[in-house]
Amino acid sequence: MIFDIARMDISAGEEVAFVTALMRCAVREENGSQSDLEFRLTIGLFKISDQWTVTDEHHSIPAG
Repeated sequence: MIFDIARMDISAGEEVAFVTALMRCAVREENGSQSDLEFRLTIGLFKISDQWTVTDEHHSIPAG
């Protein structure tokens, strides 16, 4: 599998941060074919004891 980040945005405060990204996952089969999946990734972080900790992770794909 190959993961590509097409776009990433970070919004951060003193103790809370969110990262959103548009991503693509490419899977290469043994026969040489490739299938792609585009999806959105959202990660929520909270600062605990001066260290950023991932508290939520969400993946979604376009409907349709």
